Amino acid sequence: MEIVLICDSKAMGYHVWADLRLLVAPGALQSAIDHLSSSDDIITLAHVAGSHNLQTMVIAKSVEQLDAFVTERIRAIPGLVDFAILRVPNVLKYSYNYLI
Repeated sequence: MEIVLICDSKAMGYHVWADLRLLVAPGALQSAIDHLSSSDDIITLAHVAGSHNLQTMVIAKSVEQLDAFVTERIRAIPGLVDFAILRVPNVLKYSYNYLI
């Protein structure tokens, strides 16, 4: 069990959410995970199956900040083959209750 403080991202000025799907070459996957794990803008990072192999949820204060993040952090990933940005206009459910 871990007790943590969770803040409302919108109350903190982070109004832009985006779901990024990345396809990274297999030999560069661990390096990409290390690169992305160090970013404070990323709130989730997952290894996924399907057309892409990494999925991440990113928060930003503006569309310009999101664009800068994509330009500076995402496009700089060695072994990046492809990526897709899905802008999240409204989060309908966000639960911290993880039933195990």
